[in-house]
Amino acid sequence: MGIRTRLMACIGVAAVLLTLVPAVVRPASHDEWSRGVMIEDFEDGEVTLYSYSAEQDKDPDAWEVTDELAYESVYSLVLWGNTWKAEDIEPRQVTRSTVWQVAVYIHSVGEIQAFGLSDGTNELFYTFAGTQLPTSSEWRLVYQGVAPLEEWRLYLLPVGDDWYETYGYEPEITSIYYINDDDDNPVDGITFFDEVWDVTEDQPIEPLVRIRRDPQSMLDSFYSFHAGVLDPDSPHHSFFWEFGDGDTASGAWTSHSFPPLPHTVGVAATDESDRVGHHAVLVDCGPDTGEVTVNFVGDVMMARRYEQQGGIIPTYGVEYIFQFTLDVFGNAADVSVCNLECPLTDEGEPHPTKQYIFRGKPKYVAGLEFAGIDVVALGNNHIYDYLDRGLEETTEVLDSVGIRHSGAGMDLYESLQPTFFSHDGIRFAFLSFCDRTGIDYNEQPFFYAGYSKPGFGRSTHQYMAEAIPRAGEVADFVVVQIHAGREYQFVPERDHASGERTPFWHPAFLPGMAKELSDYRPMDAWTAYENHVRFPSAPDSSVIELKHMAVDLGADLVICHHPHVLQGFEIYEGKVIAHSLGNFAFDQEYFETFPTLVLTFTIDRNGVRNSSFVPVFIDDYIPTPATGSLAANIIRRMADLSRDLGAIIVANEELTGAAIALDTTAIAESHSPAEGAVPLFPAVADTLVSHPWALTGAGDLSSIDSLETLIPAADLELRVGKEVVWFGDFELEGATIWHLNSEDEWLDSTVSHHGLRSLVLRRPWDAGDNVITYMESRPPIDSDREYTLSGWLKTDNASDASYMALFYRQRFGGDPIKIELGCEPVTGTQEWTFYTRDLPAPEEAGWVNILCSNDKPEADTGYAWFDELTFVEWSDWMPADLPVEFDYPNNLTHVQFRTTTPIDSVYIDATLTSLSLVESEFALSPPQSRE
Repeated sequence: MGIRTRLMACIGVAAVLLTLVPAVVRPASHDEWSRGVMIEDFEDGEVTLYSYSAEQDKDPDAWEVTDELAYESVYSLVLWGNTWKAEDIEPRQVTRSTVWQVAVYIHSVGEIQAFGLSDGTNELFYTFAGTQLPTSSEWRLVYQGVAPLEEWRLYLLPVGDDWYETYGYEPEITSIYYINDDDDNPVDGITFFDEVWDVTEDQPIEPLVRIRRDPQSMLDSFYSFHAGVLDPDSPHHSFFWEFGDGDTASGAWTSHSFPPLPHTVGVAATDESDRVGHHAVLVDCGPDTGEVTVNFVGDVMMARRYEQQGGIIPTYGVEYIFQFTLDVFGNAADVSVCNLECPLTDEGEPHPTKQYIFRGKPKYVAGLEFAGIDVVALGNNHIYDYLDRGLEETTEVLDSVGIRHSGAGMDLYESLQPTFFSHDGIRFAFLSFCDRTGIDYNEQPFFYAGYSKPGFGRSTHQYMAEAIPRAGEVADFVVVQIHAGREYQFVPERDHASGERTPFWHPAFLPGMAKELSDYRPMDAWTAYENHVRFPSAPDSSVIELKHMAVDLGADLVICHHPHVLQGFEIYEGKVIAHSLGNFAFDQEYFETFPTLVLTFTIDRNGVRNSSFVPVFIDDYIPTPATGSLAANIIRRMADLSRDLGAIIVANEELTGAAIALDTTAIAESHSPAEGAVPLFPAVADTLVSHPWALTGAGDLSSIDSLETLIPAADLELRVGKEVVWFGDFELEGATIWHLNSEDEWLDSTVSHHGLRSLVLRRPWDAGDNVITYMESRPPIDSDREYTLSGWLKTDNASDASYMALFYRQRFGGDPIKIELGCEPVTGTQEWTFYTRDLPAPEEAGWVNILCSNDKPEADTGYAWFDELTFVEWSDWMPADLPVEFDYPNNLTHVQFRTTTPIDSVYIDATLTSLSLVESEFALSPPQSRE
């Protein structure tokens, strides 16, 4: 049930409300409202405290009520040493809306400095400072490390909501705790407490707004509207109207003429405390034919290497980053969306403990405008890199150019607010959340928002259950973006005695293991281990559950990022989940982070009608549409990853893009044979092994149906493989990974074995040394797998021309642990010749580079051309029990055979399967009813 039905159900309530009340109802003066109820202010000059426990309260006398320092009063409580104190209070009933306030002054940092409360059975604690990090569920860490030393700070504590989320009931609080834990700290922590209040009644109230349409004006699609407000604590409001066709208005009264489509009209009423009430109504002005195209990309950052001296921004301008994707991204949709992974600010202080921080200049917002970006997600682990002011200025900069944003704000309330965007009558709500809090590595202050702390909206059930259904009440379609999941994992080392792999983690990298702030990953440790970092290609189960929860709460589409690499698509309960869109504009130098895509949805009031993507490759930090075999490799990669999650990817005939099959009954299959003779050659001992047999037809390998040979198929083994390098054809397909840094190496468009280009290396007789070309970034490999390096080589007066695989322990720098030639060095002149060599990876290898070389000849100038280089990663050998079937679509590119029985060749008869979509009236399930 869409917004039309939901709003009709509310019309009676709205009519009564607007009939009985004027625009605003509230007391005449704010002074009439109580600040709250004082629980403890120490103004008696004394207080009765007792030990929380003998085990914790090791310095039971290390406290006093003092008049030396207080918050806007005479007395406060000060604790030092290792002191945990409890105070009985008059029982106070707590409801889910209960908010307390406490004033805290940290004179010096101990291990845990906190405030707590108890109902005699359970407890809840809030930390404010300390080197230790308690992580059990009763501890709330949002304020830890927020305030500077020697400064009073008021903290709002949502004790009712937090208690209910922790224990599932509303308690009666009978005691409170003051904690200055300091077991082993060489410097004594000292903490002052004051002004404990229940301030529930003083919290700002969100205005209740309802739209009334004038029934006399419904002529020629012209309507008059009035926004009525019920707000007990604010006399004045500002109004922002969106009519669904791009037009907006302000004021409580407005009117608008609509084109002949149904339009969802929304209004936001903002009061003096910046609380916002929303309402929306459907204006039916014609047949329901509105359709909106929405494009999504992953992480966008415009900082660091982009702006270094001689970098892209100083040389070409920030707009250049997005120049090559305009036609597939910003200019190709009605709404374009990204995750903005860096604050845009030249103010604020750098985060004091965070490992990686960066920011772009405010003027770089021009790049987002140029790219055609309409909406950005701010719920990510970098929006707080320059603390409160950095976040605040970022939102100001975005607001100044009309780019909508959600996911972060100056307090929890702001961080959970949706942003809206309307087109062709359809109203979208965008929400953004993040689970990368900084807690794992004790990066204080943490990055998420609190009741009185800026940050991002945390992706907990508590907050998502509050925000998602509310957004759905005033929008036709809810998009939830989640920044979550594992960003890095590490290569395990092998124990040489046992052969078993052991974890490669340094203790400082284990979340939850470290207790002291000083224990968490120092810079030198991270720099060393960064060389061994890997990127997970699939989401883990807990992150999948998080995204499913978003759908269960009412999300119509879930778009995710943070892992920096592409992960697969999933369809859950009729909703698309994009588990990671990877990077889009980012300056990382890891091979796996370069492939990306533009994800497109066509949406109407019934839901998602179509979903597709265009492959993109980040070439020297610039996203560029991929074509040819590069595009095909990205599509096949996504097909593999998505198939494991239950979604089917259907490539177009040109392999320039692909669709996510929303209706699996609308998939048509076509089959084509792949057949040919595969010669076998002597290999190790008595074994004969074939060259890799390339799958060159249309479609993906779905079965090997028959093998014609002089021996029984049972005497054969086979294995299938996938291409790792992707760039061995040397074509210009949107990017090149080859490091061409001299006048003696280039892509030759006059000579090739296949396609339009090859790599040529030229060397004159009087040159100083050989010329080499290698890949700018090393692809990761699995040392438990076997590989085959193959390619074609042509020479003219060459000297020791060859290509080879260089195996490395680490991603950057260092010497190779092993070099394997793909062919014996060739000297002289020869036509195109094919070479291949099977290469087991060294035990400690984690990365590979492919290098081409040509040395100087004895006279004149020598040339070597290289083409169709492949580096295939193989599956395990399997019996040739026919038919051999494979899940598809997939990214399999080669087949290989072996036997110990003497034969010359095997004739393979296989089937390649292509998928296509037939015409269908199907759409994914419509937006859920959110009454």
